[in-house]
Amino acid sequence: SSLIGATNPMVTVVLATFFFHEKITLSRAGGIVLSFLGVFLTVTNGDWAVITGFKLNIGDILMFAAVCSWAVYSILSRIIMVKYQLTPLVLTAYTFFVCTVAAVPFVIWENPATYLPQTTVGGWLSILYMTVFASVLGYLFQLIAIQKIGASKAAIFINLVPIFTIGQAVLILGEPLSLMKILSAGIIISGVYLTIRPQAATLASVELVKRNIS
Repeated sequence: SSLIGATNPMVTVVLATFFFHEKITLSRAGGIVLSFLGVFLTVTNGDWAVITGFKLNIGDILMFAAVCSWAVYSILSRIIMVKYQLTPLVLTAYTFFVCTVAAVPFVIWENPATYLPQTTVGGWLSILYMTVFASVLGYLFQLIAIQKIGASKAAIFINLVPIFTIGQAVLILGEPLSLMKILSAGIIISGVYLTIRPQAATLASVELVKRNIS
């Protein structure tokens, strides 16, 4: 799932190029590929047996469909915010309202009344944490980023998730930090940097504007 999820920046860039005619520079393309390679090494741990053991199944297809859905959501979010002059906060509110209404039939089908009485305090706190931080604030910060730097640049930061996961696994779960994980993290960070760094042409334009103003 993590490996397929790492294709999100690639899909988003393709859609951004189609909708906004964004130019894919060699540096940005290289950064995306490099960050994907870092995620690939993180997931497989550089183990050849794991790499050759990958097989396509229905779960892979569903995960890639989720990646495409998220990429489309990112692109449409920017279009809607620009067209209707909506703030990220307002769009987040609309998004969760629509998602809540759409989830009602599934809630009825699942019949949570059968297990809610047995839910522990820790379970409710987990749900509260996921609701506030992993859901609302996560979507809000994502939309703010899309508004400021665009969908394609914002998408590349998704590939940093494995790095944070490794860090938390080491600090919280006491998992060992291997050389391969450190190498993978370095590759991912390098790829993200290459993708988001200002291009030389952009910097030259900014410098020219500053000189004209002065």
